[in-house]
Amino acid sequence: MYIKKFILFCILILLLLPAIQNYFSIIKLAPLKGSFSLTDKPNFSQKTWFTGEYQKQYDEYLEDHIGFRKFFIRSYNQIKFSFYHIINAKNTVIGKNDILYQDYYIKAYLGQDFVGYEIIKKNIKKIAFVQNELEKRNVFLFFLIAPGKASFFPDYFPPKYDKIKKTVSNYDVFIEEMNNNNINYIDFRNYFLSIKDTTRYPLFPKCGTHWSGYGVTLVVDSLVKYMEKTKNIDMSGFYSNGGELRDKNLLYSDADIGKALNFHWDIPSNKLYYPNIIFENDTNKIKPNLLSVGDSFAQSLINGFYPFFPNIFDENTNFWFYNQRVHYPPHVVGQNSHVPHLNLKEQIEQRDFIMIGSTEHNLVNFGFGFIDDLYELFTTNTNTKHEKIMELENQIRNNPEWLNLIRRKAKKRNITVEEMITIDANYMYKQKYWDTKDVTNQ
Repeated sequence: MYIKKFILFCILILLLLPAIQNYFSIIKLAPLKGSFSLTDKPNFSQKTWFTGEYQKQYDEYLEDHIGFRKFFIRSYNQIKFSFYHIINAKNTVIGKNDILYQDYYIKAYLGQDFVGYEIIKKNIKKIAFVQNELEKRNVFLFFLIAPGKASFFPDYFPPKYDKIKKTVSNYDVFIEEMNNNNINYIDFRNYFLSIKDTTRYPLFPKCGTHWSGYGVTLVVDSLVKYMEKTKNIDMSGFYSNGGELRDKNLLYSDADIGKALNFHWDIPSNKLYYPNIIFENDTNKIKPNLLSVGDSFAQSLINGFYPFFPNIFDENTNFWFYNQRVHYPPHVVGQNSHVPHLNLKEQIEQRDFIMIGSTEHNLVNFGFGFIDDLYELFTTNTNTKHEKIMELENQIRNNPEWLNLIRRKAKKRNITVEEMITIDANYMYKQKYWDTKDVTNQ
């Protein structure tokens, strides 16, 4: 009798443990990695109660906040991988030798997202026009093309890609047309492939999607030399003084997609090299004012691995993430950090260089709208975009139904409501005001 009561008591404790963990956090669990959003606790109202919407939202809230949720998710993911070699992460695939890829890089390499010759040619003409206008203002525009992991490791794709034939890609045509139109660019895809078999240390991590910390040092070194040559200047540089090999406690993005798998035990990494970087401290050296617009590959050059930007460039240097948010310098972030709110004319006039950094996969975005913004500015000689964007943002804020839609979209993208308002206002601006003049007639 006592044994039955004891067993029943243990079962009750087990059933109550998730609720106890939820309210008291008796065991500290590491947060889950990756991009996801949790359901907020719903507000009670008679309307939502009688329609059943409140109960539905509260069920979702309880499911997202149940105690030991992180442990259960990691256990589920670990079992699927350990027993069936299946990973449970969006857009992530595991290749031969357990090399991790994000599938859209593979599709870009294979040419499955090719947008066509005419679209690329038209946009290259627009880039050439913008580049020429910036040269008149003594601003040097150039593209930094980063390699995708798929083009660097094509031999390790998952077996399902073995029978898919590679066709012409956006990268292939982009490079061809840039050469035909004398567009300024540095092609690190080609450079990384040229040194792939001779480099001493890995240029890409096994469990990360971006170039390695060591690879970043090569990129920035080449970048400084390129900028010095274009403007005949002597910039602040850096050198390495030894370093260390690691396969654990990796820095910054060297295990980003591996960590996002949320296992109990991470997939082992290859050994990666981290040089000890020493920056020159010479006040006679030039620190140019750079505007960098780009994706996460360009972002990794700032200070993720090493503090390159604050040591090499002017203090007014900016990084605009996807041409949407100011991610550098830190004192700007959180203040006027929405790029569409900035005065574009004033922003470009203070620069020495403008760099558009994009991996192969993002070439289809043609500069993340930045080239389009400059083209509009130079062809219309007006700078009203940020004013019209703010007008549209106010329209969204003053429309309850539209604002509720924005909140749902922001939650789905795991971004703030204000960021989502700006994105929607940007889209509406392009639909309503976009200049449609043919660049080929300029």
